[in-house]
Amino acid sequence: KWQTGINQNCSIAGNFNLRFLIHIILVFLLCSCAQQAAITGGEKDVSPPLLVEKKTFPAPLTTSFNSNTILLTFDEYVALKNIDKNFFVNPPIEEITVAEKGKTILITINESLRENTTYTFNFGACIQDITENNQLKNFKYVVSTGAYIDSNFFEGNAFDAFTKKPLENPKIFLFNSSIDTFKTNLIPAYVCSADEAGYFKLDYLTSADFFLVAIDDLNGNNQFDPKTEKIGFLEEKIHPINKKDS
Repeated sequence: KWQTGINQNCSIAGNFNLRFLIHIILVFLLCSCAQQAAITGGEKDVSPPLLVEKKTFPAPLTTSFNSNTILLTFDEYVALKNIDKNFFVNPPIEEITVAEKGKTILITINESLRENTTYTFNFGACIQDITENNQLKNFKYVVSTGAYIDSNFFEGNAFDAFTKKPLENPKIFLFNSSIDTFKTNLIPAYVCSADEAGYFKLDYLTSADFFLVAIDDLNGNNQFDPKTEKIGFLEEKIHPINKKDS
């Protein structure tokens, strides 16, 4: 009986070890199968944020605008980069703040706006998403305090008068009156930045004559620094063209 008991115990232990071994093999096989495919978060986001007009107040191209706040809503979370160099308003607004939160950008205007004036809020390339830093380039938001949106424009190319080579990213200013001496406190009627090839275009201009000045604005302060920067101007007035003109 004692011998028989030993044989039974050995048989039980052998069955237990076999089941344990099979369990280990199955776990190993399952882990191996699970690790064959890499875990990914889907396709990479390559699209910039897009404005959701239904959730933007007031809507783009609104007329009779009389608010001191603007709420721009996008389809994904956004961030503002280099806003000091990229953001500007035509005609200029001096007292203005711009801040982002989540999927929105809040613009707060702290001064009275001109009557019957079309305002263009130029963001350049400072709006981007927070996941892949995709830039929304040349984004503009336009409203008017009057009954219509001004639709005139003026375009051209800036180049060095001596080398004939294009200037890279100069600033273009339009003034209502002629300028004998370029002072730092002069406020232009409109301003824009040219691209890397010197090409520029000013949109949503009123129908009036302007004096044009170009500055090779190396430090990005929207002012002429005579020791380091170049300046040029047209002697005659320019007149914007309406988009409906031939």
